[in-house]
Amino acid sequence: MPTEKTQEARTSAERHTELISSRLIEFLSIRFDHAGRINPRIKAIKQDLIYHEMANVRRCLMGDKIYGPLRRKVSDVLLGDDEKIRKLLMSPTDQTSIQVELVSHCQDQRKEATRGQVRIHDLKAFYSSIEPWLADFMDLIETWIWWDIYDAAEQVRFEQKLGMIAHIRQGRLTPELRKRYASLIHVGGTDDGEGGAPVTVGDDEVIKYELAQLERIRDQWAYRRADEHGYMFILKRDELASPSQGTLIHRIADKVREYDMVDRTEALDEEMRHRYAIELKILPDKVTRELVLEMIQTDLIALERESLKQADHDTQLGPPYNYKARLLEMMERKVAELAQSISPGRAAEAPVQ
Repeated sequence: MPTEKTQEARTSAERHTELISSRLIEFLSIRFDHAGRINPRIKAIKQDLIYHEMANVRRCLMGDKIYGPLRRKVSDVLLGDDEKIRKLLMSPTDQTSIQVELVSHCQDQRKEATRGQVRIHDLKAFYSSIEPWLADFMDLIETWIWWDIYDAAEQVRFEQKLGMIAHIRQGRLTPELRKRYASLIHVGGTDDGEGGAPVTVGDDEVIKYELAQLERIRDQWAYRRADEHGYMFILKRDELASPSQGTLIHRIADKVREYDMVDRTEALDEEMRHRYAIELKILPDKVTRELVLEMIQTDLIALERESLKQADHDTQLGPPYNYKARLLEMMERKVAELAQSISPGRAAEAPVQ
């Protein structure tokens, strides 16, 4: 039967796993939407593939890694402040690397002896046995996960540290947390609470520590974006706001009434000429009844097309942009605002280029 301490650690790892998974699913979903615009067949299997791949990711995040006498969960390491062991998880050459657990072709290179004669041994083999063209796509999904999992963890860390600073400002820092921060601040690097560090630190010291960590996350995020090739971008397009079907029907009806009114008019009066001159972008004396009717017909066609798109659930999308670069802008803004609130007049350090 697990001890209370073991149960608490397990709960923490599970919580960290779900936080990272949630961000990773967001990244994958945007990538799938991009792929679905290229190949509509992908839309039908999006949820199945994400669910299956994320089951494997969660298993990896809940896995143990050995660091000397310590055994730690991958998710806890990714959300900790020990930069050295965090980076080793992402190093393909290190024994603690998680690459072999996430990418199928790395598993193949390992020549697992326990596989025996079983041909279906991973998700790639499973899906490609159903539909051969999915073999390459499964490689792409696993590559996405490898590109995104560290950024997902970094985004969670950024949000956690913003939350911790708010927590400290409310005077809710516990003695246990003070002892942990004393180890981090005065021993410099390990977050296991050991090492004979001072038993307490002030709120200001902890806030400065967390602000420095936020700046480090921002700078490293900027560094990764500067070194990122175009094919690695998370390409996002936001859905544009569009009027409801009922609103479009009313606009079409109004436009039809306007057409009938102009059609029944033998000659346009001066007020009508000036009004339509603005819409046609010509001089009032150049406005004719025929030009106005043609313009209204064009407007009607555009409204009918928009109505048909809505009926077919054809979502209108804005221009594409690099989603992770957009997140960097958010990080820069948050760090600058926080630095200003902590030390008025202080300018946040510029991101590493």
